[in-house]
Amino acid sequence: MTPPTDAVKVTGITLGPNAPSVEAGKTVQLTTAVAPYNATDKSVTYASKNEAVATVSDTGLVTGVKAGTADITVTAKDGSGVTATITVTVTAAPTLGTLTVAAAAREGGQTVTVTEAVEGNNLRRYKITNADAKPTIAYDTACVSKDGWLDFPSNGEVSGTEGQVITVVELTNQGSYARKVGTATLPAPTASK
Repeated sequence: MTPPTDAVKVTGITLGPNAPSVEAGKTVQLTTAVAPYNATDKSVTYASKNEAVATVSDTGLVTGVKAGTADITVTAKDGSGVTATITVTVTAAPTLGTLTVAAAAREGGQTVTVTEAVEGNNLRRYKITNADAKPTIAYDTACVSKDGWLDFPSNGEVSGTEGQVITVVELTNQGSYARKVGTATLPAPTASK
């Protein structure tokens, strides 16, 4: 007969990373270390005390919902009653800025102007589409050439048809991620003289 073994209960839980922060709409993985190393049952449960700000999965993956703080409590499942709590800070997702775009008719096309100057090392691209096919742009949307985005001409001259929409985006120099966007409806080009 095998002698009974005593279960080794959890005596502590350590959570990381230290002072976790996550942007709304994104995730951060919590790390959990259970002591002692030879605890019989090292499984834990996760719970958010403010799910309006952050939710947490069964594996400790925290999803930011909106700006604020949320305490995440981790509880040992072995009946020891050991818990640990960590505060997660959720920051607001960055917002896409606005460009003021205007289009004027010119012979054979349009001249497009953007009121705001290009910031820092950013660059501008544009795409002309039918109004019902205008692209949806969010902060960090990649606007790359292979997807039909063209470098914005220094003279602002483009060619489209009346009623089409030009979408102009200001992008990061590295990665071409959207930071600002604006649109204008193209007028009919003027007739050639």
